[in-house]
Amino acid sequence: MDGNSAYIIGSSYYYEGDEGEQEYVVFIEGDYAYDILFTTDDLSLIQDDIDTIIYSFRVD
Repeated sequence: MDGNSAYIIGSSYYYEGDEGEQEYVVFIEGDYAYDILFTTDDLSLIQDDIDTIIYSFRVD
């Protein structure tokens, strides 16, 4: 991750459901996993925001 090499993105899933498009991103550090779920009618409209959040994600 940006400035914090202890965290890696374990996986990212894209799918479409009743709530529109969804991206489920998993971050892994040691024995812990943290996840973020993004939902929208069109993920491409907020991709810049998603990228900003993903690359600044930190857990203290």
